Amino acid sequence: PPTSPILPEKLVQPTEELAIKCYRGSKGLDEIYAGWLQLKTLIQTQSYCQHTARFRAYLASISSMSGDLEFWVAFRGKRLVAVLPLLKRRSGPYRRASLPRDEGLYQSDFAIADGENKRNLWASARKQLNASRATGWDVFSVPGEGALETATVVQCLDSEDRLTYSRVLAQRCMIIDVLPYETTRSNLKSKFRNNLKRSERRLNEQGEARFRRVRAPEEIEGALEQLIELELTGWKGQTDNQKAGYPNPSAIGLHDWKQKFYRLVATEFARLGGAEIVLLEVDGRTIGAQFNLLLNETCYLLKTTYDENTTGFAPGHLMI
Repeated sequence: PPTSPILPEKLVQPTEELAIKCYRGSKGLDEIYAGWLQLKTLIQTQSYCQHTARFRAYLASISSMSGDLEFWVAFRGKRLVAVLPLLKRRSGPYRRASLPRDEGLYQSDFAIADGENKRNLWASARKQLNASRATGWDVFSVPGEGALETATVVQCLDSEDRLTYSRVLAQRCMIIDVLPYETTRSNLKSKFRNNLKRSERRLNEQGEARFRRVRAPEEIEGALEQLIELELTGWKGQTDNQKAGYPNPSAIGLHDWKQKFYRLVATEFARLGGAEIVLLEVDGRTIGAQFNLLLNETCYLLKTTYDENTTGFAPGHLMI
């Protein structure tokens, strides 16, 4: 498919009738994969949670529930113009539909071409879905802190039709606007900035400290293994030393499905030039690791870990 995005002002008003079809699980994703790749060229700022590679990893790692994930796909003629991923489950007496999410990123979203009227498309899809007990739902939810105010799904829901919904604002937003390095540092509180300088100085007193960025597809898996092994040495990898509010050990290396998910995400996005693992090393020993995805001028921090014996050097802050 073409690699340059088609900007909204270049799109003509859709005239072909909208048709909605359902595809289920991994097999369904394979059937719409080529069309979804083409859809990416119609979305100027596609996010990680709208990406085909994310769903491949999600379905492959959670195979037991892959059949529950449905892709409701909108076509105009033969052209795919939207993918609405929905995870449908029973919740007591109610049928609940929600956006799928994974532990790598809590956000989820619909993927709809920029030239489409998102509210009208969602209304058409919802009308068709709710026409049958087999495909309809009683409750639709966006899990947790699952969507930004600018997300496509919010634009779909924020309409003047008779759909009733509630919106809960998060207490915080885990997004940082990236400015030039010196500007970013100057905007930090002076106490925090001084603590960073002190951490850098103390770390360099321990030996030769350096940051190493790994992006090459042939090297990314080895760097991920270092991150996984390092995380197992900390509290996330200890079954008898969990922090309050985290009753179960959550390290990647303790769960087969997590290992599969992160390895697939790393290899898929590295092949596309969008994966990065940052390693903080002192005299060749890794004391910190951070897994990022880079897409459309956005850096998604999926995982970070460090040697807990080096907490005094603030490796997490230094890597960010």
